[in-house]
Amino acid sequence: MKAFNSTGNTDDTGVTASLGLMREGINWRHKLRAPADFQRTNGVTTREQFLAGHDANLKFTDRLLAFAAAQHNVTDFRLSSHAMRSQAVWAMI
Repeated sequence: MKAFNSTGNTDDTGVTASLGLMREGINWRHKLRAPADFQRTNGVTTREQFLAGHDANLKFTDRLLAFAAAQHNVTDFRLSSHAMRSQAVWAMI
């Protein structure tokens, strides 16, 4: 986690944080991730980005595995447009 605060001609305050978790069993592996980025300049939110993701692996044999991933991303840079994106992927290797 990082945080900053600066004063002068502009007052900037911001926080960047990330959380990552992993759980591994005999056949399954799960990964969760959640980074976030937030900034205010002169009392106005100028950057806001949040992401949440999940990866799952299922191991059938030493040579056969199924993989699935999903993520949701919300980005709001006040100088540009708002974007929200979700995606899911599934593959068998």
